[in-house]
Amino acid sequence: LLSDAKIGGLKTMKISVKMLCTSAVLMALTVCATAFMSFPVPNMQGAYVHPGDIIIFLGVVLIGPYAAVVGGLGGFIADFIVGAGVYAPATLVIKALMALICYLIIRRKPDSFWLRLAGMAAGALVMVAGYFAYEWMLTGQLAAAAASSLFNLIQAAVGVVPAWLIAPAVKRLHLV
Repeated sequence: LLSDAKIGGLKTMKISVKMLCTSAVLMALTVCATAFMSFPVPNMQGAYVHPGDIIIFLGVVLIGPYAAVVGGLGGFIADFIVGAGVYAPATLVIKALMALICYLIIRRKPDSFWLRLAGMAAGALVMVAGYFAYEWMLTGQLAAAAASSLFNLIQAAVGVVPAWLIAPAVKRLHLV
């Protein structure tokens, strides 16, 4: 049960214990799937491909906008675990935006198979564009940023396709 409250004139939101616990489990799964099931990208220091985005996208389906916190913090923590701390600040923002954009698109009709694909694809494109911009800023080399984008497109597919296909089954579990 979610409800709004005011504390000291500021609007706050109360989160149910079930939602909080589900968010915590999804964040732990995001960290594990990102850090411990990752494959390094050749010739790209600190870059890796992983199934963590599947959890983030499924989180959007299950917990809505709270998946932005799950994705941002989960990816942030995972970057440090795998030794890619230089990417952690960008990951915090990029993965949160990825989940938020996805949510903003699918919230209109969450049971729509095709709208879910559009939302996940848009979120994934935000991820690709975000890491492109960060890589370019980090290295100052447009070619290096473009090359990393090719691997980020693979990362996008690794996240979107399975999440899109299994989301209806996961939603039927009524975890939240």
